[in-house]
Amino acid sequence: MEAPVPASALIHSATLVSAGIFLILRVYPLFELSPFARTYIIFFGALTAFFGGLCSIFQTDVKRLLAYSTISHCGVLMFLTFFKNPDIVIIYLYVHGFFKAIIFMCMGHVIRFANNHQDMRRMGGFHKYLPFEAFMSFVALANLGGVSFTWGYYMKHFLFVESTPESQFNLFCFAMVVLGSLCGIVYSYKPVSYTHLTLPTIYSVQISVVAVSLKKKKQ
Repeated sequence: MEAPVPASALIHSATLVSAGIFLILRVYPLFELSPFARTYIIFFGALTAFFGGLCSIFQTDVKRLLAYSTISHCGVLMFLTFFKNPDIVIIYLYVHGFFKAIIFMCMGHVIRFANNHQDMRRMGGFHKYLPFEAFMSFVALANLGGVSFTWGYYMKHFLFVESTPESQFNLFCFAMVVLGSLCGIVYSYKPVSYTHLTLPTIYSVQISVVAVSLKKKKQ
């Protein structure tokens, strides 16, 4: 799904995530009447969390990486919805939506600064020219990845602690969700590392020179 950055920020932080999870929470009593449907959604939620996290690790397009991370978060929330802790799921929806919107807007500014190129391998050293975006990207991705002592870390901690697998099948699904969440640390590090922390590439130096010269002309 391709969309401009503001639309992506809206879709991935609110509409795309909240609609499905909120619908499942509303009709949760119906799913309790069908053990097959409950097992089906638990399995595919866990598989989605693992698949989305694994795919996002190998992405070089920054917007695709964030899109796959949203898929992974959807799977995690889909899985955890069926362990009777809807209050924490709703809170985590707010946490995810807030920080996902921040990272999309920051990366949108980075893409504009990089002359509309989205390949992270062609970026580097942008923290010198975009310090605010670099700082906010670090904060948002630390929370989305569940880095220790962040808001996202505590929300994931509460969700996983409250989720007690009752069978070997649920334990297997729970292991997939944990692996998908661990992938979040890796794919949260990549955008900040490639765009801001790594040494500038030849291409990123050319972009920076052009951007600085344009600023001087405007002044």
